[in-house]
Amino acid sequence: MSRRETFRRLANIGEDPEKLSAILIAHEHSDHISGLPTLMKKLGITKQQDEEWHRTHLTLSELRAQALAGTKHINAQSLAAGFLAWCVQQGWLRQKGKQYFATQEGETELRQRFGIEL
Repeated sequence: MSRRETFRRLANIGEDPEKLSAILIAHEHSDHISGLPTLMKKLGITKQQDEEWHRTHLTLSELRAQALAGTKHINAQSLAAGFLAWCVQQGWLRQKGKQYFATQEGETELRQRFGIEL
């Protein structure tokens, strides 16, 4: 998107581009970033400022990796099956074939304990 188009869209939502404190680029498709150099120049953002920002901030993939550090991948299907079996043991669910049905107590417990609305 061009600088001109970016400014037009910001104006349409009542935002002043001169007051931007950051520009988030979600992904680097050419149609999304083609106007970035012109936009940076118009806003007075120097190459050095841009490079400094990149040295001091994490990318989205780095943030995701950091958030997952020290965690272990789980098999969601196994977790779900285990939770359903536990709910059956509690008497909150009844199983018929591959389907599960909540008892009145189960409906209340699932809502109050886990925020699950049935």
